[in-house]
Amino acid sequence: MNKVDNTPASSRNLDYWDALVEGYFDASLTDAEESRLRRFLVSPEGRDGRYDEVRSVMGFLATGRRYHDSAAPVRRRVTFWRPVAAAVVLLAVALPLGLYLMGDKGVCVAYVRGEKITNPETVMNLARESLSSMGREDERPTADDQLRDMFNTIRIDENH
Repeated sequence: MNKVDNTPASSRNLDYWDALVEGYFDASLTDAEESRLRRFLVSPEGRDGRYDEVRSVMGFLATGRRYHDSAAPVRRRVTFWRPVAAAVVLLAVALPLGLYLMGDKGVCVAYVRGEKITNPETVMNLARESLSSMGREDERPTADDQLRDMFNTIRIDENH
């Protein structure tokens, strides 16, 4: 780049500014020259269309510099769909797994006269006997019997 003097008369010369633009793209300007070029580009004379490219590049770099130099982080818009998609995937994996883990473990429990019975064959036999006795009128329990059985079972469970 040709050295150009910094007198006020030459600062009005478009050749001077063209030389500074060329120096800017060659990365050979001093900080003071770059600052002068920046001030020129926002002036009425610098609004000429031939300086659009350098204005764009300088604006892009200034924005990038502000982004990296700022103390406060730039907030990004959180989209609605990412959390929803994550929840759907989590539910699709967790629900079958939970049902499998909490599913039938083959445990059969019955309480007969306050005694806990866990043998599946014994429990099934007692259930069959109970169902068959429901059909007989003489062995059908009354409401008092049923309430007494419920409260006795609860009292027994609390003691264990």
